[in-house]
Amino acid sequence: MKKRQPGGKGASKEAVKSRSSYNPCEIKKKREFYQNAKKVQKYKKLKKELDPQNEDGAGGSRSQIGGRRHRKRGFSSLERLRGEYERKKEEVEVVKEERAKENVARQQAREHSEKLRKQTKAKMFKKTSKGQPVMKFRLEQILNNVKSGKAQ
Repeated sequence: MKKRQPGGKGASKEAVKSRSSYNPCEIKKKREFYQNAKKVQKYKKLKKELDPQNEDGAGGSRSQIGGRRHRKRGFSSLERLRGEYERKKEEVEVVKEERAKENVARQQAREHSEKLRKQTKAKMFKKTSKGQPVMKFRLEQILNNVKSGKAQ
């Protein structure tokens, strides 16, 4: 047997592995087995609820009284959930369509303003044949700014 180093705590890895009750492979297999069993149970339960031909019950929508099966009044819980799901799905689609329309409108407004800026910029940079700026367009811009209340 190996000597323990001074200051070490507990058993060494070799000692733990040599114990007959500790086997990580078996523990892992057991865990997987139980997880799979849990998933299978959930699957069977869900399948039973969703299967319309199944006589045992569609999510508790039928009850047995005196040997007969009676359907409860109104919707079954599954039908109600489907209705809620469809309603929420439609609401989400409406919201998506509204956002798409807003984005298109915003994009068109952005393109329009960009087009106007390019036009005014082109006018402001026009030069005469001698290289001097054309004052007509600059004066128009100043006049528009004064009218709109934007003083330079």
